[in-house]
Amino acid sequence: VNYLTHIAMEVREILAELGFRSLSEIIGRTDLLKQIARYEYDRLDSLDLNPILVRMPLSHSKDKLKDRNYRKEPIGFNLDEQIIRDAAPVLQGKGSISLYYEINNTMRTIGAKVSGLISKQNGDTGLSNGTLEINLEGTAGQSLGAWLVKGVRINLMGDANDYVGKGLCGGIITVKPHPRSNLIPSENVIIGNTCLYGATGGELYCSGRAGERFAVRNSGANGVVEGAGDHFLEYMTAGTVLCLGSVGMNMGSGMTGGIAYFYTKDWELAPLMNSEYVEFGNMEEEDFLKIQTLLENHVKYTNSESAGTLLKSFEQEKQFFFKVQPKK
Repeated sequence: VNYLTHIAMEVREILAELGFRSLSEIIGRTDLLKQIARYEYDRLDSLDLNPILVRMPLSHSKDKLKDRNYRKEPIGFNLDEQIIRDAAPVLQGKGSISLYYEINNTMRTIGAKVSGLISKQNGDTGLSNGTLEINLEGTAGQSLGAWLVKGVRINLMGDANDYVGKGLCGGIITVKPHPRSNLIPSENVIIGNTCLYGATGGELYCSGRAGERFAVRNSGANGVVEGAGDHFLEYMTAGTVLCLGSVGMNMGSGMTGGIAYFYTKDWELAPLMNSEYVEFGNMEEEDFLKIQTLLENHVKYTNSESAGTLLKSFEQEKQFFFKVQPKK
């Protein structure tokens, strides 16, 4: 607050020097601007800024120079409300249902409102496994499957923005490329940053790479991803994550719980770990069984070629799996 207050004071002083009382008085006054010379930066001095310094004719009213409506976006179509209508019998405890929708990136927090309604009706128990399946095609906006509860599964064919599985608490989210895509999943990002943020349960399977801060503050969910950016598993406290591709720097920073498995045949993990917080653990038979189960689920939900190949030659590939855990 103090920082913004000081900025406001400085703006006020500059306006006073120019002879004005408010910012609204200088809207459109490009005549008050001039290009300065910065001789040490020859490339900047060669820019011609005159086209953007042209002042509008006086015949134009100031109303045309200022948007007084603040560009408030309309609420528009809410997919969750449609899902609630389509799944009404199921939400009332009658059978199960599989739904399909085409989506775009303006559709945010898909599944959150449905989960809220289920929690209101059933509490933490959610629904029986396999009760509500939501199949999506396209690009999901932020927070796909946020707070998704048990019994709800979202299957996305396409890609998604940041915060996939934020607050996930029992539901299942799967993301795989569209069949028409020519991109190699293990080499391309399919979900954005900060996915599984604060998740407490459930599962996430992504046939592709994730952005940065995957599973930050994960507190109980399981996830499979085919690579990710920096700060992987930051502040993680519980859950299990299997990574089939390379990650960025600062892996495991602040991690105090949970387990992570890495397939490292073509890259080196150790230099990317935050050794202040995490260390390698001994691989036991139980760990390999967990990895196999995660790989099988990954193939079942996403048809991942990478996971399928690993399963076919698992005994030969076991040597390339490593376990990372918090330092004791």
